[in-house]
Amino acid sequence: MPEWTQNPLLWIVALAAVLGIVFRVWRLIAWVGNINSDWKSFKRLTGEFPTELKELRKEVRDEFTEVHNEFKEVRKEMKNEFTEVRKEMQNEFIEVRKEMKNEFKDVREDIKRILIRLSPAASGESPLQLTDFGRTISKDASATEWAKEEAAGLVELSKGKEEFEIFEMCIDFVSQRYAENNDFKRFVKSTAYRFGTDSNVVLDVYQIELRDQILELLPE
Repeated sequence: MPEWTQNPLLWIVALAAVLGIVFRVWRLIAWVGNINSDWKSFKRLTGEFPTELKELRKEVRDEFTEVHNEFKEVRKEMKNEFTEVRKEMQNEFIEVRKEMKNEFKDVREDIKRILIRLSPAASGESPLQLTDFGRTISKDASATEWAKEEAAGLVELSKGKEEFEIFEMCIDFVSQRYAENNDFKRFVKSTAYRFGTDSNVVLDVYQIELRDQILELLPE
């Protein structure tokens, strides 16, 4: 055997060297294991993070979609409500306009009647008398002759009545004749047209003429 193998000190030194190499190899293996473990952890972390990010993004997208849908519903409801309000306002406006139109029509008719009563065909005195314009209409329409014919059949009905009552009867008689007799109505309208006045003015002439003829036929 070699001489160095018989030296205990050399054996100790060799053993220490072997142990040192083994220790270093173990540390290297442990370091490699730690690196591998850290790499796995990193891979797991980097693998889980995108998944969490995807889920978070999905949740955010779902929330946004829900909010968007709610907004669409609210907008739809508001649109429907606005449409209903607009329809109600339009209907109310139509009703108000119709009422105003009817009121204006009534006002025009009232003014028309007032103007007719203020026409120059009859004086404003009491009892009413024909003016020059009224007498001109009467002559053109032969109202005096017509009144004489009709008065004969109304004398008996006029007996015992006051003058204003007789005049009211004449108004009713002429108005009824105008409403029921188309020939008389056409003649009255034609006369009114020729004189540029209203049919009621011509009827006033007939009413006054009929009253005067009845009063002449009544006994004193």
